[in-house]
Amino acid sequence: MMTTHFWRQRIICSILGAGFIMNGAAAATIQEPSGVVFERDFAPTQAIVTDMERLFRDAICLNGRWDFQPVELPAGWQDGQGKAPELPEPTDNGWDAVKIKVPSPWNVNALLHDRSGEGMDSRTFPSYPQRWNQVKMGWLRRLVMVRNDWKGRRIFLHLEAVSGECAVIVNGRRVGVHFDNALPGVLDITAAVECGKDNTILLGIRGGQLFREKGTYGSFTYPTGSFWLTDAIGVWQDVYLIAKPEVRVADVLVMPRVSRNELSVDVEVTNDSPKKRSVQVQVPVYPWINGTDLSADNVYKASEIVSSLGGEVLRLSSEVVEIEAGASYTFHLTTVVDERLKLWTIWTLGRPNLYAAVAEVIEDSKSVDRQYTRFGWRELELRDGDLLLNGKPVRMMHDFWHFMGVQAMSRRYVWAWYTLAQQAHVTLIRPHAMPHPRYYYDLADEMGMLVMDESGIFASHCDLNYDSEIFWQRNQEHIRNLVLRDRNHPSVVGWSVSNEVWCVLRSRASSEYQEKIYDKIDDLCKIAAQLDPTRQWIQSDGDRDLNGRLSVYTIHCGRDYEQPGPVGKLWGVTEGGSAYFGPASYYEPFIGDRAYRSFTDRMDALGVECYALLRKLRENDADICNTVNLFWHGIKPMPVGLKELSKKQLELTDGVFFGPYIEGKPGIQPERIAPFSTTVNPGYDSSLPLFEPWPLYTAMKAAFDPRGPQPCPWDRQTESKQSVPAAVEN
Repeated sequence: MMTTHFWRQRIICSILGAGFIMNGAAAATIQEPSGVVFERDFAPTQAIVTDMERLFRDAICLNGRWDFQPVELPAGWQDGQGKAPELPEPTDNGWDAVKIKVPSPWNVNALLHDRSGEGMDSRTFPSYPQRWNQVKMGWLRRLVMVRNDWKGRRIFLHLEAVSGECAVIVNGRRVGVHFDNALPGVLDITAAVECGKDNTILLGIRGGQLFREKGTYGSFTYPTGSFWLTDAIGVWQDVYLIAKPEVRVADVLVMPRVSRNELSVDVEVTNDSPKKRSVQVQVPVYPWINGTDLSADNVYKASEIVSSLGGEVLRLSSEVVEIEAGASYTFHLTTVVDERLKLWTIWTLGRPNLYAAVAEVIEDSKSVDRQYTRFGWRELELRDGDLLLNGKPVRMMHDFWHFMGVQAMSRRYVWAWYTLAQQAHVTLIRPHAMPHPRYYYDLADEMGMLVMDESGIFASHCDLNYDSEIFWQRNQEHIRNLVLRDRNHPSVVGWSVSNEVWCVLRSRASSEYQEKIYDKIDDLCKIAAQLDPTRQWIQSDGDRDLNGRLSVYTIHCGRDYEQPGPVGKLWGVTEGGSAYFGPASYYEPFIGDRAYRSFTDRMDALGVECYALLRKLRENDADICNTVNLFWHGIKPMPVGLKELSKKQLELTDGVFFGPYIEGKPGIQPERIAPFSTTVNPGYDSSLPLFEPWPLYTAMKAAFDPRGPQPCPWDRQTESKQSVPAAVEN
């Protein structure tokens, strides 16, 4: 069983296989950069209120420089007791002289290191003081003018993602608390806002680790997400003020039923006015037209947003309904399609057929609100152990990886991943171990890529407190929010409610305890099924079928793949191979004595091992085929912005740097991306290609070929007296 430290160390070793280690995470003022300046927008981002909605809704992006006040932990406070220290009110003279650039965690420069302080260079905001790296709680403050014409509307603070518990105070009034590391929090702050004046917004954030409580097998009492997010503290995605009408669309669920020739749309309307209102709903549907060339030849522009809507192709309408003051009502609309919509399909780069459903609330023949929802005309079904997309079975060549920080917070990075994946015949992506930012799913919709949507209930670090009642309450809310956020994405084929729960249970817990926890995980699956009637694929990734509870059987690294999977169940390996744990002795059976020569030789062995694994999976008719891993272990760390490749230690002047900081701009604006902190180069450094393959990439590409595994240099192993060692489940 891997400890958390061992797991992190293996990741760091895989990141820095070329032998490049940074020394510590000291923050300092950057001198004249010796690297590369990237002139374009790092994170192209669409405004949260679209053009179709702007007549009725408005928004202010609160990204920019905020005041920051670090708060010390009280003397004598004990970790692991389940009660975080109280966060005292900010003091007038406690604000740091350095502003924090929202979005960004305040300890961003110290993330993804091992215990010695070595690891991946994450110094993306070198202007931040080093003292922030150890801060566990603090206050952020921002003054914002709210216009007079927002009077009479409902005003919401939208936190797209905050790592840690976030208490919100507006003009001295506590308006709510949000605690979910990866998913949005939306708070109605209307009663606290003064229109026509400056308003003070305070965010009091306590790091999630302060809420740990020691249980039988672990201590985390909330869905942590993966490693970067487990340690990050602060606002790491966009912040908005949004004004909406009192009578408005609150939620939309689009349900394509291709086999029945029907499109159904549920529209929830909320009436926050002081009186009963008589309204109806109409939902016109328009083709969504992608104006961007997403091909690999268009590295600078491919991930930038250029789109428009075509002419109306169909419309759904309701009768008039009376909604009481303070109440909500859900309209259920259905219409026949009759070939007016084109199917959303995979591997149709930039042209998979997308549509916009614009839900409109109408009162007295006048529109009072609109909400835009993008969707695809496609249907998913599990039948006899197969996943059917539009009635046809799909075999899924799968790739996944952990979220690796600021460099991953851009459509450019996501486009690069999906581009190299599609070139290797990948059909299914799993944004691993936590809900990823929305653009991961947006680009999958646009590029024709399937997605397994995974929660932040990441059990692989072996430190979840399964005994804690509040842990399960937070898990349930987390799954609800995940499904509600992502259920209209046509790319999403299913829900992975957790990852590797077996890690602790199978090695330490009694069978009775294990069954109890599996029942609770199954309850999370039922929440997903209830909120999303369009998807039957619901799993706990790597936990097989939860001892018979699920209709899906997923394996991590074991030897089960050598035999055909269970009859009547979707099955496959979603993490396989030895990239995390293989020492030289492990690789000797694959390449003989060369395994002891060099890291490069061992990468050859990894290609041999994983090609054999994938070939066996395909021979056994697996629905899902994968190893660990194409996007990180299959391609080389890129020396972006590094002019002297012989350097043994990175300087803050090395790397890719970005243009002037812009207040109020959606998307993160890093100061720097370090060499070797990314395996893709979506145009940052013009002297480098998009990516450079290790043997694993070429081996996976050959094994994933739609015609069946094709010959390649890694399709056979060297003769050896040693037997191939059994794989270790990670």
